[in-house]
Amino acid sequence: MVMFATLALPANTTTVNHLWQEGPLVGNVPRMHPLSGPSMGSMGTLDFLAGKLVVDNTSSRNQWKIVHGVLCTLGWGFVMPVGALIARHGKQWPGTAWFCAHVFFQCLAYLVGLAGGIIGVLLWLGALGARIGGGIHQYIGITLLGLSAIQGILGYCRPHKEDKIRESNSIFFIAHWDMVPLA
Repeated sequence: MVMFATLALPANTTTVNHLWQEGPLVGNVPRMHPLSGPSMGSMGTLDFLAGKLVVDNTSSRNQWKIVHGVLCTLGWGFVMPVGALIARHGKQWPGTAWFCAHVFFQCLAYLVGLAGGIIGVLLWLGALGARIGGGIHQYIGITLLGLSAIQGILGYCRPHKEDKIRESNSIFFIAHWDMVPLA
């Protein structure tokens, strides 16, 4: 099956990133291509002025993008929710074991997510190859990093249970799920 298309490029643009695939055809319906080997490297840059396609299958930028995605998914998408679930459902554990596990998982999630975020910022700045524009993705990521840093700082500055300031209406209660309304 061959598809033809007409492209209208934005002003001052002479190159575009291009992805292509080759997969099985069952009847007249195209099916999914394999998710391994050369099928994952079918990408290149079309240069319309030079009239050629530059294929770069060994780009370290692509490897860094994968590392960024894995670290962020692991940190923010798996470890952080595990820490939140421990805080929500682990209070029946003996002593303060639930709190220690909660703090461990939240700190681990932040560090793994921070490593992924640093790689994302380096990709965005072009320090790991060609500059990658992130659009809304970069703003969400930077906001997530900032909010999680604030949460960690508030958790560290939280008064102990014995402190009188914790018993009164304090701004420190903002960091807790069981919030006390401020007077």
